[in-house]
Amino acid sequence: MSGVRDFSESVLLDPSVLDLLGDEIGCLSDTQDFLRTYLEMLPNRLKRIASAVENQDYESALDAVLSLKVTSTMVGALRTEQRCRDLELELRGGCWERAAHIASGLVSESGPLRAAVIALLEAQPFRSPAGRALGHHRSAMTMA
Repeated sequence: MSGVRDFSESVLLDPSVLDLLGDEIGCLSDTQDFLRTYLEMLPNRLKRIASAVENQDYESALDAVLSLKVTSTMVGALRTEQRCRDLELELRGGCWERAAHIASGLVSESGPLRAAVIALLEAQPFRSPAGRALGHHRSAMTMA
């Protein structure tokens, strides 16, 4: 991987992804519960990643980053998902210094991500299983 990717223009949180998840689950409250669980588990997942990278524990780091990548994909945390993809590549390549830099970025971006998730939950902008919009108009949220 060459250089550090600029994530400033990446979508932080795409609520339309949650609409798709809601359609698959078929229950608005279950979709919101999934998002709340993601939010609750985020700090521990990030700590686990940071610790495993710091200790150069390949198996633990890869397991933790794959877990965060998958759940981030499911909730529409696109910037976090992309950082996890990049971190996975660096881990697989044995580039611990770059992996540490990306892991640090994940941690530093967790505050804005948490704020975006909380705002989304408070706005309740999910569609019902029948496809009727609930709440107000949604758009992809970007934050620096």
